[in-house]
Amino acid sequence: MGHAKITLKQEGIVRSGGYQVTQWISDAPPGSTDPPTLLPLFVMRNVGDVEYYERVASLTEMQSLEESHLLCFEAKGTGGDNLYVNVDPAQGDYLSIVDPRLNYWLQATAPYTNREFPVFTKEYRNIGGLPKALVGGYIQLFNGSVPYVFKNSDIGCWIELGGFASPSYNGLCKILSITGNTAKVSKSFTTNESGLSYGFPIIRINPYAGVGVDSKYFPTVESGIQWELRRGGSLVCSGNTGTTFKLSVLSPRSDLRRTSRFTTLEATQAMAEARMEAVKAEVQGFQTAAAKGDTPFTVLRTWTFGP
Repeated sequence: MGHAKITLKQEGIVRSGGYQVTQWISDAPPGSTDPPTLLPLFVMRNVGDVEYYERVASLTEMQSLEESHLLCFEAKGTGGDNLYVNVDPAQGDYLSIVDPRLNYWLQATAPYTNREFPVFTKEYRNIGGLPKALVGGYIQLFNGSVPYVFKNSDIGCWIELGGFASPSYNGLCKILSITGNTAKVSKSFTTNESGLSYGFPIIRINPYAGVGVDSKYFPTVESGIQWELRRGGSLVCSGNTGTTFKLSVLSPRSDLRRTSRFTTLEATQAMAEARMEAVKAEVQGFQTAAAKGDTPFTVLRTWTFGP
């Protein structure tokens, strides 16, 4: 590692619903954390659709736990199809989060003085090669011979189908209900037919926020978000059931991830202050351990005690 310089920043804001505490390991010069591998220092635990701060990572967890930031957005329900059809990062599109519940996403510190997130790309969280359309507006999805088992969280999501001989079977459809590996969707199928591809579209945001400021991620895991897609200040489309999440690559089933910032809403100022002090002590302890870790582990060490 060579050295361990960690810059922790903490910001407290009084909200109507409590005391907002945002804490992050800074990558903004001057005084940015070095080496950058130390940035994703906070361990977060996901429980269902809710995420909690767990602890500052240990040295071993810096190797064993995946770095994963909240960069992904999925639009469910009304408006989601318009988002996925019209989004164009090349034209400077950005997501504007207009949900009044999420005022604790704002900070006095840039770049979190607004809730606008530039779109980086349209991607897919799940893809496969063998969708099957069934009479009555039902689908089954396969990756090889393995069926995709739908989850309750898939209801309202959009799926992009391709490779069907019937042109009207291709394109986006919304999941209306599920039973095991079968889903009722918003398309009407009059014959049973197999296609060649499927994917659940999502949006990935661009975390780069400019010179001299920290990277910008979605602050918290949320669902039922009111959102707008904007281009040059003009409204392209909107919806009210968006979801923010991590897109895990190395450990898709892991409930833990490492990230460089987190936000909590505490009930009292005393609890908020205690949260800040606890994290500060944890980060200081990690820095001490990391600095000790600079000593080579595989060399001979000779210690002489006594006369």
